[in-house]
Formats: sequence, structure tokens, C-alpha cells
Amino acid sequence: MKSISKFKRYTKVIQVLSRYGFAEVLDRILPSRERDNGAGAETDPQVPSGMYKRIRMAMEELGPAFIKLGQLLSIREDILPPELIAELRKLQDAVPPEPMDIKALLEEQFGIRTEEHFTVIEAQPFASASVSQVYAATLQDGSRVVLKVKRSDVEAVVNADVSIMKDLSLLLEKHYTSIRNMNLYRVISSFGLSVLKEMSFTAEAANIQNFRRNFKDDTRVYIPEVYEMYSNNEILCLEWVEGIKINDLEGIRAMQMDPRDIVTTGLDVYLRQILDFGLFHADPHPGNVFIDKKGRLIFLDFGSVGQLLPSDARILENMMINFVFRDPKGLIRNLKNIALAYSITNEKEFERDVEDLFAYVKELDLQQLMVRDIFDKLNKMLQTNRIVLPDAIYLLLRGVALIEGISKQLNADLNIYQSISPYVNKIAVKRLSFDNLKAYGLQQARSVLAIADMLPEVLATWMQQVKDQEGKNNADVAVRERMTRIYAGAGNKIAVSILAAALALATASMIPAAGPWPVQVWVSGGLTVLLVLVLLVMILRERR
Repeated sequence: MKSISKFKRYTKVIQVLSRYGFAEVLDRILPSRERDNGAGAETDPQVPSGMYKRIRMAMEELGPAFIKLGQLLSIREDILPPELIAELRKLQDAVPPEPMDIKALLEEQFGIRTEEHFTVIEAQPFASASVSQVYAATLQDGSRVVLKVKRSDVEAVVNADVSIMKDLSLLLEKHYTSIRNMNLYRVISSFGLSVLKEMSFTAEAANIQNFRRNFKDDTRVYIPEVYEMYSNNEILCLEWVEGIKINDLEGIRAMQMDPRDIVTTGLDVYLRQILDFGLFHADPHPGNVFIDKKGRLIFLDFGSVGQLLPSDARILENMMINFVFRDPKGLIRNLKNIALAYSITNEKEFERDVEDLFAYVKELDLQQLMVRDIFDKLNKMLQTNRIVLPDAIYLLLRGVALIEGISKQLNADLNIYQSISPYVNKIAVKRLSFDNLKAYGLQQARSVLAIADMLPEVLATWMQQVKDQEGKNNADVAVRERMTRIYAGAGNKIAVSILAAALALATASMIPAAGPWPVQVWVSGGLTVLLVLVLLVMILRERR
């Protein structure tokens, strides 16, 4: 079934691309047999002449996977020209609803009689997109809900389309250097994983539960409840929430709220998602963020979320510190640490570019400082040095840019530099806290102890290398003796490091949550400090 679906979709894709004027590209990259699948499709004389506009229109016609790919690429200003970015941002995901018997579908999916569970189920959806459509309903207890229903066969189509995209990207990279430099195949492979996860209503329900748990004590935020009894991978039943869009300036004023407070809260909540939880809403546009009468931010649509590794979150914190304190070398170091790949041909020039960025920030009046301008300069540096960041970083940068766009619509004058400065202070306090230092020390100690597992094999390799020197001529004797001394010294330092790490681990585990420290802690801690000093002396002697 999947191969038939892919064959049919190949034909459709070739026909659509040909009609929008890309037959010449297809002739260059596709074997004649596959080109013939779409034979008969000629360029439509009615299509616009602009290439970027034709790309956008073709993606809209080809449906959900291509639309979502276009939306993803619209944030990749580091690899695409600005004119194409502008067109991709116009991509529309609104399509006519699919005829569907929602009551029959509910009964089939959950084995229920709808009249026993619902008093009202609207027959027509009030919203319709390429992946799903949404119905209003009311439960027997009077609770108003929304039913998000997946379109039929959408997953099979998207699976086929992602496979076709991968095929086409490989062919494009083979024939076009500019496409190869974009790492298009890697981008599409990553996109394929994310779009399938985004279409999973089971995953979206789990995302909602995680966000509800993260913000359960934050009175500024509200996340709608999931009704698990009526939710699975085909249907998602959610609490109905009332509110106005976050960019509704007149509505905000009517509720006597200050737009600047709303934008400041929005950015702070978003930073909490990123840095405190490592799980953030990847698409916080005005259609997904509302404000209720209590002034709370209501987040909707959790199909697309970004997730950060703890190590990446720490590097991001470092980069915020570098930005606030204008530390170019630190920013470059952390960019390298978080990058998936980079090719910096001129380190000095790269450092000068970063210094120019900081000078630009310093010279501007704080009210003139715009996130978009900073990102434009940063993207040029990324492109020049072929720095590839994790997908989550591009998503969060887009999220921050969307928040700044909302602030402009509300005339709230968001200044990113001023806004993140207090967060940097929080980071400093958090990192200097006893619990954090203890946790970080334990982590580093475990890392050192992990090296101990490899030590026997490493030492065996070293000894074998020494033995391999035996039997050679006398000219190699000095080299052999020097190698032996180096290995012996390194082995001693590793042994001392492992012992110090083990003592540090033991010390940390004995520290009580409250009250005075017992004698064992002081003894173990003292021995740890002593071993660290011994290690430092060994290193200094070796350098002499």
C-alpha cells in the first residue's frame, strides 16, 4: 500500500511541479522513466512569473507535508535567500473541510453511544487545516470541548511525500552545488521525523500534560485540559477556552490591561519554557496564544514543540551571558559547542564579525534594538562559516522573533537586551546555589569515574605501543623512553583524578539536606581538596 501511495504521489508531485514551471529542473535531475510518470503536465500560462512565488504556490497545492516543510524552511534564513523566506512565510494551511460523520467516527473510535456522552456535537467544523479539522461539542456535564479530528489517509500521504522529498533532495544535491551546501537532505530527514511526531495526537496530548505540569504553579499561564476518555491518535478532545488573540490591541485595552505587561510576561514565560524546562512551544504565533479575562496567557496547539537537551540548555544560558556581557570569544566557543557542524575558514574574521555585532548592539539606542536585525546579522555569520545548529535552536529563535513581532503589533516596544538581562542574573544566582554546585560536581565526578572504566584498555594499548618499540634500532631508544615517561605520568594523574572524583562523590552523598555537616563530610572533603592540590602540583612540575 505504501509503495502504491508513493507511486501515485510521485506522479502528482511531478505534475504539479511541471505545471508551476519546474519541468526543466525535473528534466535535469530525474531519470526519464520517472519523468514520464508526470507526462502531459505543461506549465500553466496563468501561474506568476516569479520563481519564489511559484515555489510557494506549488507547496500549497501539494498539501500538508510540503506546507509544513515550507513553514520550517521559512525560519532558515541562514541557508535561503530573503525573497524566498518572505514567500514561504505566506504559506496558508487553511483548506476546505473533508466531509466527515463526526458522531459515527466517535462511536467507532471509542465504542460509545454519543448521545450518552455528549449533548451537542456540531456537524460542521469551525476550523480546517491540512492535517486536521476542529469541531465544537458539549459533554453531558455541560463542559464545552473541542474535537480535533485527523483527516483520513493524511499519514499515508505525508509518509509518501517525505520519502519523495528525500529522493528529490539527494538528486538536487547531486546536480546543484548551492543545494548541496544547504545540507538539504539532512534538513528534510530531520523534518521527516518532526512532522510525523507533529501529526501524532498521542504525542500532542503528552506535550499538553507536560506543559500543564510545568506551569501548574504559574498563575500567569493556563493550558487547556485533555479529556483522555475521548482522545487517541485520531481524535483529540480538549477543554474549550475563551479569550482574545494576544495581538488584539483593542481587546486588551477593553480589558484594561497593559500591552507591555503582556509582552514582558510572554517573553518571560517563553524563556522559562526554554531554560527551566527544555520544552517549549515551537509556534507561538497569535493564533496559538490567547489572553483570558484573568490576564492569563493561554497556549494552544502543542503538535509542534521544541525540546532541548540539558547540555544544550546550559550552553544557551552561557550564550545569553556572553550576549549581555558582550563576550565575543565566549559566544564563539559556545556556538561551536552547540553546533552540529561548522567550517570556520578564518577564526580571526569570525571573531571580528561577532565584535561588530556587539558594537552594533552597543551603539544603538535601546528602543531601536530589534531582534530581527540581530538575527539577520547572526544568520549571515552562520551562513558564512557553515555553522549548522540543532533544529530546536532555529525553532526557539523563530519563537523569540514571533514574540517581538507581537510586541510591535501591540506598540509595546520590547527590548530583548533589557528583557533577558534579569534572566541572566537569575542564571548566575542559580549556578552559584549550593544545590546546583553539588549537582554539577556530582556530574563531573561521574564523568571522571566513567573514564576509569576505559582505563585498563587504554593502559593496555599504551603498553603495547611501548613493546612495539622494542627490537628497533638504537635511534628509537630515546623516543621509547620518553613515551614511557609520558604514559606513566598520565597514568598517575588519571589515578589521582579518579580517586579525587570518587571522594567528591562520596562527600556530596553524605551532605545532609539541613543541619550541621558530620565529621565524615569534613574529612572526606578535606582529602578531596588535598588530592586536587596534589594533581595541580603534578601538572605544574610536568610543565617545568
